[in-house]
Amino acid sequence: MLSGDNGQDEHDELTVMKLYCYENGVDTNKIYVDYAGFDSYSTMYRAKKIFKVDSAILVSQKYHLNRCIYIGNKLGIKSCGFSANKGEYLGYKYVSFRECLAITKAVIDVWRGREPRFLGETIDINGKANYTKDLSK
Repeated sequence: MLSGDNGQDEHDELTVMKLYCYENGVDTNKIYVDYAGFDSYSTMYRAKKIFKVDSAILVSQKYHLNRCIYIGNKLGIKSCGFSANKGEYLGYKYVSFRECLAITKAVIDVWRGREPRFLGETIDINGKANYTKDLSK
């Protein structure tokens, strides 16, 4: 399952992920795309409620991987993680600082049981993948 923010042309995480998978030979018949993962909480909530995920290996940047694992576990997804870092990069100090605020938000979201803005119909992750080769969608 690929999930991320694709709400703006200049910040489109999903197209990058889809292209990476396609170019590296990942079987696209096994890929499910969540177009409404606008934040980590929404991604994990939708994984549980929409995609019916019970366990997950989360792949993300190291600076927020622990937060994602925490959210997943609190929402009932047995979660573990793999860091996709290739070292520090431009803006790393900023995102590390921003992560302090994001952790606070995640704890509050879990405590409140916040429901994401976009939910939708259940998607069967054991059925036909919703991945398209059209990298603009």
